[in-house]
Amino acid sequence: MEGRWLAIVSWLSLIVAMTSAVQTFSTEPEDQSVETGQTVVLPCKVDGAAGAVQWTRDEFGLGVDRDLPSWPRYKMIGTDRDGVYSLEVQRVALEDDAVFQCQVGAAAGSPGIRSRNARLNVLVPPSAPRIVQGEDLSTTAGVVIKLQCESRGGKPPPKLEWFDSDGTQLENNITSEDRHMSDGKRYVVESTILLEPEARHDGANITCKAKNEALDEPQSVALTLHVKYPPEVAVEIDSTQVNEYDDVTFKCSATANPDDDLIFKWFIRDEVVVGDHGRELKLSSIGRELNSAAVKCDVTNEIGTGSHSVDLDIRYGPRFREEPKDASAEVGEKVTVKCDVDANPSPEIVWFKRDCEGCQKDRRFGGQRHHRRYQNYDVRPPPWRGYKVVGLGSELEITVTLNSVGRYECRAATTGFPEISRQLMVFARGRPEVSARSPQRGVAGGTVTVECVVTSVPAPSATVWYLYGRPIRTDSDRYKTVDEPIEGGVRSLLVISGASESDFGLYNCTFHNEYGADSATVLLQKQESVPLLIVLSGVVGGIIVIISAILLLVMCRRHRQPGGRAPADGSEKTSGRPSDQSSADTDLKMELRSTSSLSGQTASERWDDELSSYRYPDDMTDASFPPVRQAQNNAGYISYPNYERDYAPSPVPASYADPRLSARYGNPYLRANSLTNLPPPAGYGARRAAATTATQHITAAGQPPPGRLATHV
Repeated sequence: MEGRWLAIVSWLSLIVAMTSAVQTFSTEPEDQSVETGQTVVLPCKVDGAAGAVQWTRDEFGLGVDRDLPSWPRYKMIGTDRDGVYSLEVQRVALEDDAVFQCQVGAAAGSPGIRSRNARLNVLVPPSAPRIVQGEDLSTTAGVVIKLQCESRGGKPPPKLEWFDSDGTQLENNITSEDRHMSDGKRYVVESTILLEPEARHDGANITCKAKNEALDEPQSVALTLHVKYPPEVAVEIDSTQVNEYDDVTFKCSATANPDDDLIFKWFIRDEVVVGDHGRELKLSSIGRELNSAAVKCDVTNEIGTGSHSVDLDIRYGPRFREEPKDASAEVGEKVTVKCDVDANPSPEIVWFKRDCEGCQKDRRFGGQRHHRRYQNYDVRPPPWRGYKVVGLGSELEITVTLNSVGRYECRAATTGFPEISRQLMVFARGRPEVSARSPQRGVAGGTVTVECVVTSVPAPSATVWYLYGRPIRTDSDRYKTVDEPIEGGVRSLLVISGASESDFGLYNCTFHNEYGADSATVLLQKQESVPLLIVLSGVVGGIIVIISAILLLVMCRRHRQPGGRAPADGSEKTSGRPSDQSSADTDLKMELRSTSSLSGQTASERWDDELSSYRYPDDMTDASFPPVRQAQNNAGYISYPNYERDYAPSPVPASYADPRLSARYGNPYLRANSLTNLPPPAGYGARRAAATTATQHITAAGQPPPGRLATHV
């Protein structure tokens, strides 16, 4: 029994001994990346190490000595007591890019062990990239070019990217290729881009950038493009708003390479503007016909031609493209009337109709204007006493009824311009309605017209005239008809040349259209002609009356002026002195001269010529009569004062001795061809020859001596 227990204890002791001799890794190396020139440590820690510890690189042993003398940049760091056997690599080089492993050899009762593989990835920055095409490249816009960028010696292979001058990355049409270098570890990378340069690329830099994990900042290289391109054109107008009849200047600016010897050409609606206008085109008094027209500028250089155009926006007031027309239809049918107006901006069109129920049966157009403006319309209402708005827009559809027929008006307005308007009529189709004024009159032997007025829609298709029921042939020389269109009908005239007695009588005018007929009768009466002598007498008499009224007015004005001063002895207080009276008469004659006829002859001279044939007979003398007050009614004749009571007349020269010359001034009884058969004027009797001679002082030429003017007018 004791032997059995002794065997069990022995076995347990052996098992414990064997367990305590096992070697294990508490820390194993892992993959790492490191840049060349740096130091890296691959960790390794062994528990219960009994055998020798070493590192392998790509399965090649480095040695068991901690200093690793065959590898100057390698050494195992740590202590045996701690079981640390980490590998330190200094100044990492490309050759260090390998697979490392930590190994422990077998010992008494302990088998050898190996750690997992650890990849040391050595990072190598590439050399600076380069563009194969160089630093500058000349090309033409629209021509595809190929740019190549190359980067060498990087590990891992660098990534190449392309950028334009504003920093935008180019991502299209790019291909890349990488390959190992001779060492099998580093790479050569090539990137190719296809570009179609534009005008904006002229002077632009195209940049190639290379980057990998060994670089803190990407490496880059740039190429400058020199692009020739056709002109890029822009057209501007000198006005923000163009009105009809304005003067407008267009400016054409162009950028191009090359930009010398640019050729400018202008077009309007694709038609060449003749002339060398250069960079500016001036249009004078531009019209509405150019609204929406495209004005284009073409600029050409040795590469090509560029162009740009602007559409004209011309503001102009409303104008009718086509005049509105009257319309007609049968009752119950619909008719459309149009108000075709051209304006820019588009006009506002309002339709008005005269509301005859509110017009107080006033058929005239032109009553008091309604100044009230519609709140929703810019158009003014028409100048009618009654109206209503019946529609908006360029067209108005009307159902013809007895209430809808009549006068319509369309008004068009555009902001900033005067409005326009037109009137039209809407008629209901029906048979004619004839009216005529009766009786009508004419003169025998002359041209006589007989008139009838017909309202007819449609217009009369036939017109027949009758005299006492017998049709009149209007194609003869004596009869013809004249039809004058009027609103909604015709004014028909029967013209009779050389009217005879048989042409006066009862006429009938009959009008036909497709809806029926209507007629009216007219009594033509003969009008007695007024003798020519009576007409001329009336004209002459009227002229005489007018002249007499003017003379009477002038004389009345003179009578209202103060008279001459009364004599000192108080005699003749009711009559002015002869000298004063002569002065007043002189003023009268001077005023009459100032109103002479176109012949230049004064009124008094004409009177002298007209009255020179009216003379007193040699045996006519003056009778004595009392003084007459000037204020009494004397039938238009100025009173004749008794000169012999006031002064003794001066002796009369021999050349003025004929007493009959005194009759020049206004004796109404001497205005006849016979001078011997007329009675003497009323109130005159025999007078002394001396007195008769003393009272006559009229010169042969009508120029009396001062102070001796005759007072008979």
